[in-house]
Amino acid sequence: MTTCSVVLKKILILSFFIMLSSCNKDKIKTVHYQLSGSYSGKLTVNYSGENGVFQNESNVSLPWVKDVSLSQNISSVRFFIQNTSTLIGHQFEVVTVKIEAKNNNGKYLIHHSENNFYAKQNGEIISDTLTVEI
Repeated sequence: MTTCSVVLKKILILSFFIMLSSCNKDKIKTVHYQLSGSYSGKLTVNYSGENGVFQNESNVSLPWVKDVSLSQNISSVRFFIQNTSTLIGHQFEVVTVKIEAKNNNGKYLIHHSENNFYAKQNGEIISDTLTVEI
């Protein structure tokens, strides 16, 4: 092989790996879950975690934030909240649920999905299950 052929071969191989690594960056989505509001009780938060597997966190106070990385093949996320059985809030207190999703290049897949949930007369709060396409 000539020196020129060897150099071209190395450039092609390097270009292939650069292209391959660039493609893999687009294979990740980041979902940003956020809770805010006036609810004084403790919550159990259920959300789509890594690989789309449902996760939960107990005894959560407001504000709460969670960022989760998902593979490209995940097309939706689910989310719901409920108060813990022992530490409830007060009637009319609110929890605002905000969900955003971006691809690895920072482009919004869903910029803003926001819902408010209010505590009942007994201070309990339970949200609907939110399903958001990403």
